Amino acid sequence: MPWCTQWLRHRCRDCCTPHRDHHPGASCPSAVAAQFRIPATRRASVSDHTSRWRRRKPDDRRLRPDPPPDEHRFLQRLHDIRHLLSGEWTWDVLVALLDKPLQYTKLLDTIRSLDNDTGWPSRKHRHLQDSQLNRTLRRLEQGELVKRTREAAFPYHTTYEISLAARELLVAASSLVLWAEDYGDLLDRVRQRRKEDVSD
Repeated sequence: MPWCTQWLRHRCRDCCTPHRDHHPGASCPSAVAAQFRIPATRRASVSDHTSRWRRRKPDDRRLRPDPPPDEHRFLQRLHDIRHLLSGEWTWDVLVALLDKPLQYTKLLDTIRSLDNDTGWPSRKHRHLQDSQLNRTLRRLEQGELVKRTREAAFPYHTTYEISLAARELLVAASSLVLWAEDYGDLLDRVRQRRKEDVSD
């Protein structure tokens, strides 16, 4: 079973509630951190950074996250994240490397084996090309989200793995995935409008 399916079905070891039914960052960040193999020494930090955000229920518009102490800094960090994660295949690479480190060819085959049709017109290519993966890996290495290890002895295999920062990033992204699950109908409508705009 893919790790993402396991996560959506995963039940909190503390409250036995499916994570799809409550915000893991607010109620049990340690369980989600364990699911993404965050070291125990870092789980308290993950909890501190996520516990202040509360999942807003679709039927209760009054529930809102605590306002950030500095709106300018909050906006700046959002832009930082956008630039750090730029690229058509960034998320595909991070997800493919979540379970274990992979050599280049295996990583390429893993991503190609997935359903890469997102349905959004912004994805220009469904089939990952070798040159695209090279560019994506270089950008992720530069951003310290992927680590590259080359063996010292022949045949000098090169292995790629995600960093601790990338694992914690995926923990934080789980909140966005839950939001997308709640607002799937909205996303379907927007996706269709974007397709129509492109076809006009």
